[in-house]
Amino acid sequence: MKCYRFKHLPTGMYYRPSSEVQVKVLNPDGTVKVRCYVKTNLSKKGKIYPQKPSWSWIDGGYYNHLLTKQRIIDENLDPYGRFNIRYKSYPFVQSEWELEEL
Repeated sequence: MKCYRFKHLPTGMYYRPSSEVQVKVLNPDGTVKVRCYVKTNLSKKGKIYPQKPSWSWIDGGYYNHLLTKQRIIDENLDPYGRFNIRYKSYPFVQSEWELEEL
């Protein structure tokens, strides 16, 4: 029986239904500057589909905790004061995804 999962090529991670993960942003001395939960669709294992899925699952975009973390660092944002940063979806570009057969 063939199984499938979606791989996000830029990160090497896999798609899963939305969940929240903890993101930590560190100060230069190693202490925690920001610790918050953000929405994501990426994980190391991903969701496994027992039959070949369609691409329609992601038509509205996806959540990427790695990009959110980088945005917090680059723009020196306080995610507690800017609640919507933790729930920003990124546009779906099909060329960045691959349907992997297991």
